[in-house]
Formats: sequence, C-alpha cells, structure tokens
Amino acid sequence: MEWGVRCTGYEEIGGATGHTSYTIVTQARGSTFESKHRFSDFLQLHASLLPSIGAQLPTSFPVRKKAFGLHSESVKQQRMLQLQEYLTMAVAHASRAPD
Repeated sequence: MEWGVRCTGYEEIGGATGHTSYTIVTQARGSTFESKHRFSDFLQLHASLLPSIGAQLPTSFPVRKKAFGLHSESVKQQRMLQLQEYLTMAVAHASRAPD
C-alpha cells in the first residue's frame, strides 16, 4: 500500500496564552487528508504505538517538550522537523508490522 505522512507547517491558536497546532498531511490510497494536532496528540500517538511497534521506536518520545522558548519560531521549526522525522520512522515501521 502506498501511503505517507508529512508535517507541513504550524500555527498559533489562541495567541500568546494558546498553543501551537502542527499541520499533518496524510496520503493513502490515492486520497489526501489534512489535520491539525497539538504536541500532546503526538505524545498520545507514541504511547498508543508502543504496544504494537514499540521495539522499533524509541522508548521515550524523541521530541522534547521545552519549557523555555516554546513560542520562538526557531523552536517551532525545529520541532516541526523532528515531528516529521518521527512520523516518517513510525510509518516505516508500521508498514512492516504484521497485521
């Protein structure tokens, strides 16, 4: 099956006291879907993948949550790239996992 997932961008939701939402584009079976997710959604995804493909994934989520500088553009861009690397790795391992 041909499919892929990309982290294509981010946006601030709710201003300075809000959160960052990351845009995820998923392609599967000839269709493209776009969704937006908070960082905590990726933590939940990692926890849900560990039982099925955990041996191929890092034990702890590889993207660190930063307490300082969270709203700087460079931190958001770095996190977006790290999330892309994680999603690429997870998709590669999930596609090889037995049903």
